[in-house]
Amino acid sequence: MSSDIVAEVANDQVILVEADPKPPHISSNTSTIVRNTVVRAKKDKKPKHKRTPWTYFQVLALGIILLFLILACVIIETISRLKFSEATWTEHTKDQKKHHIKIVDSVNAKNLGWTASYNRFASLASDEIFSSQHSMSDHNTLFLPRKSAKNELEDTEEHINYLLKKDVSIPESFDARLKWPLCWSIHQIFNQAGCGSCWSVSSAAVMSDRICIASNGTIQKQISVNDLTSCCTNCGGCEGTEWALSAFSYWKSTGIVSGGSFGSGEGCRPYTKPPTCGGPCSSKYYDKKETPSCTRTCQPLYGVKYEDDLSKASKVYWLRANSLLIQQVYTDVTSRINQLLQNKTVEIIQKDVLLHGPVLACFSIYEDLQHYKSGVYNILKTYLVNELYGHCVRLLGWGIDPQSQKKYWLMANSWGRDFGENGELITLIK
Repeated sequence: MSSDIVAEVANDQVILVEADPKPPHISSNTSTIVRNTVVRAKKDKKPKHKRTPWTYFQVLALGIILLFLILACVIIETISRLKFSEATWTEHTKDQKKHHIKIVDSVNAKNLGWTASYNRFASLASDEIFSSQHSMSDHNTLFLPRKSAKNELEDTEEHINYLLKKDVSIPESFDARLKWPLCWSIHQIFNQAGCGSCWSVSSAAVMSDRICIASNGTIQKQISVNDLTSCCTNCGGCEGTEWALSAFSYWKSTGIVSGGSFGSGEGCRPYTKPPTCGGPCSSKYYDKKETPSCTRTCQPLYGVKYEDDLSKASKVYWLRANSLLIQQVYTDVTSRINQLLQNKTVEIIQKDVLLHGPVLACFSIYEDLQHYKSGVYNILKTYLVNELYGHCVRLLGWGIDPQSQKKYWLMANSWGRDFGENGELITLIK
């Protein structure tokens, strides 16, 4: 007779084992326990589900936020490009074109040492609202605070005396781009577009070059034209400036963040003016209302705070004083500087560029310059050509024209690379 024997297994489950008992020759007080060897059954373990780390969700959330930011920037950029897709410049009238063609033909016929080519964006002095009568009294009354004039003069006096004593052999030709080829900023040509910001564009370029040169190429920072144009309230904004040194004074006192050209997305505050009105744009855009708003925050995708991105100058100075461009209160300052220069202005400028890099140069421009293509520019002295306005560029070096043997300054203009020789301008040293 078979019976069911209960066996325990390690996992507390009970299984039934069939067994044959011994014959019934056993004592009444004794019972025989039959133990069968039981193979322990393995429990089917349920798969364990690992908990997803909280970091995973954080990274995922940040990724989604970043994606939306990128999409937002793309949408904004697309809308902006669509908004400015149509040209905002006006075609020359028949009479205007005739006038400009006469200038071009006259330049090329007189063999002045430079070549002119008709520029469809060129303006007439008679059409310009930015003239000698243009006043910036509401925006640029004080070019420099009176209390800082002494400090600025001290920097200038010290630097001019240093250059006068410095024994430097000045070569016949020099190009800052060849001496400091690894400085990225020194090779750039900016387009100021529809804003009278030549002073800011060229100043920011000089600052960028100087930072790179002073750091032996270790700091490749592009100073923001947008930040300088919008936040330096004593400089002039899109109306232009009457005191170019104010940009450098602001750099020394307040500091300026980084920022690239329009559409580049580079730096803290990139330029916001689209280059759609030509090169150069008409000065009808050179108005206070065109000046960007001063927002002391960096673009969303730039990973540095505005305050942490500021850079400052240790000193600022000027190498040539023109009393016609400043207020009467500074005539004593300009007289002192001209006295220091000892009629060695050209030599002092060359020494400074040779030792420290490009400088800012400002001068009056005339209608014929808009048509400049190549050669050593010199003003076409004729009734056809009238003065337009003051203009600032970045002085890169100098040289001697092999054909005419005329000495010239090498400059980077702020009208884009379509102007002149890939954005460059060569002018006669006077």
